Amino acid sequence: GKMTADGANFVKTFTNIEADTYGFKVVQDPADFGWTHQFTTDEKDGDGNSKVTVAKKSDVTISINKDTKIVTVTVTVICNSF
Repeated sequence: GKMTADGANFVKTFTNIEADTYGFKVVQDPADFGWTHQFTTDEKDGDGNSKVTVAKKSDVTISINKDTKIVTVTVTVICNSF
């Protein structure tokens, strides 16, 4: 999905993600680099993509700071009221 600008950060939130391990890529705008610049986290899957492990159904937010090029991942567990 396309990220949305939020100040110096570009952000994308995926909602209601089921428990599992997921690989993902954050790439530079194709107008500038033709999708050839990939930015990653320290956690990588077997293909060299960034990965995130979701333990319980959660919202997952992926962001990159346009100045530092640091990718961050935030997992927010969805709590249900009974």
